[in-house]
Amino acid sequence: TEKVLDRDGWFNTGDLGMLLEDGSLVLTGRAKDTIVLSNGENIEPGPLEEVLVASPLVDQVMLVGQDQRQLGALIVPNYEFLRSWAYENGFVLNEDLYGSSPDVSLMRKLRSEINYLLSNRAGSRIDERVMGIAFVQPFTIENGLLTQTLKQRRERISRRYEADIAAIYEN
Repeated sequence: TEKVLDRDGWFNTGDLGMLLEDGSLVLTGRAKDTIVLSNGENIEPGPLEEVLVASPLVDQVMLVGQDQRQLGALIVPNYEFLRSWAYENGFVLNEDLYGSSPDVSLMRKLRSEINYLLSNRAGSRIDERVMGIAFVQPFTIENGLLTQTLKQRRERISRRYEADIAAIYEN
């Protein structure tokens, strides 16, 4: 259809990628997932989220920040690892991460750790730092936040955690 074929016959799949020197194509994300910050910088969240979920602190993450000055992160933490990490760093973690306001100093330390991970990524840019984080419940197929192929439903997650996203940018 005309939605995916332009007038030159280019098939627009909505995928982002790069051509390697050997001529092979590497897919790097989806165009619809691109976050455009208020300064006009385009951020592809996929590679950044991959770095963060490789950390034992994070089970799931979704970066946010459309039309904002900086990125924010909705984090589903690895509770057991987070508890021991918090203890090692002099903090006590509440049993209910979601029902109470987390310790501001703990969140600042965790944000620092996240930004350290992001800054050590090959090709890292200053715009790819997180200004705030919020703990959220896991994304699952059952709660409608993951597809059957386990992809995040970014729009649904953003709607469900709209108040948490607003709080990231208020603080």
